[in-house]
Parts: sequence; structure tokens; C-alpha cells
Amino acid sequence: MIDARIGGSISQHGIPLLEESFFMSEEAYRVLEVHAGRVHCRPDREETIEHCRFCVFSRSFKVRGRQVTSPALAYCLRHRATEEVNLKEVEAVTCADRMGEGYRSMMNIIG
Repeated sequence: MIDARIGGSISQHGIPLLEESFFMSEEAYRVLEVHAGRVHCRPDREETIEHCRFCVFSRSFKVRGRQVTSPALAYCLRHRATEEVNLKEVEAVTCADRMGEGYRSMMNIIG
């Protein structure tokens, strides 16, 4: 499910787009609810939250009502995430994918 901060346009993959700026503010991220360990990152595709953990678009995980920075940001100079995420307790994933690309591994970038 996507939260109420959605703009009016739709990507080529049918994903509702958020604010139109190139650099996304936190208010522009999509919030994807977790159901049975999976999220709908695209309308036609579910991904496991294990994939979200290493996705370039993943920004944070909601765990017991608290936002935990995504491990995917461990190599980001700005965020340097170091906290482990208990994937069994994740309620939602904050996602920066505006174009509806879906899962993209950060391992392709750092490796």
C-alpha cells in the first residue's frame, strides 16, 4: 500500500509518482506495507523484504513503530547505516523508487 503523500502522475509501470523534484525529500518516499514478508514494489510484482534490505531504493524499515535506516545505505557517505534490521518485525519499507523499476541490487553498484 502506498501512503497519502502521492502526487497525481503515474510512471510507465503504473506506479503512482510522488513529488516532481529530481532529488526526493523524505516526504516524497513511498511507504510499502509488509504482508507475509513481502511488499508490492510494482503493481505486477512482489518482492521479499530480504531483497529490500539490499535494494538501492530502500531507505528505511518501520520496526515496532520506529524507522530504522536500511542496511542498503551502509556504503552511503551521508547515512552510513550500521544498525541491523530484524526482518521478522518489519511493518513497512520506505522506498525511493519513483519510476517503478522495482528491485535493483546495490551489489551491482559497490561490487
